[in-house]
Amino acid sequence: MESSQDPQTLKAYKQSLREFQSWTTLTHMDEIDHDHVMAFRKHSEFKGNSRLPADWKAMRVNKFIKVTLGLADGKGPIKKSDLGKMKPNGPPKIYKKSEIEAFFKACKPDEELRYRSLYEPAFRKKELIYLEKEDVLVAFPF
Repeated sequence: MESSQDPQTLKAYKQSLREFQSWTTLTHMDEIDHDHVMAFRKHSEFKGNSRLPADWKAMRVNKFIKVTLGLADGKGPIKKSDLGKMKPNGPPKIYKKSEIEAFFKACKPDEELRYRSLYEPAFRKKELIYLEKEDVLVAFPF
């Protein structure tokens, strides 16, 4: 991998590759095929990862193999489509208004403010991911 990558990305790749290396018995990269990477993904889930992190670990191993062997896009042991949609399991839970209000009543004042700042504007996922404290005008600090 290039050293100009983001340090967190490199850390994630190193962790995934260390886990793969400690799990596999194969010694040559060209021996690693689709079934082997998918078995690693299943092993990763068995060891406590949910489906999405296990998918990402499999994709990181796949990317490392592709780069190391100089394979073209789509020519690695697995494809992203092999893993499904790479989304969390299950549909979202929809709460009734009465359940939401009961939740807010059970919160401490600062907790209620935090959760209402996320709930009421109806942010999309990408907006929530990058939301910072400074983006929310509040009556008192967090």
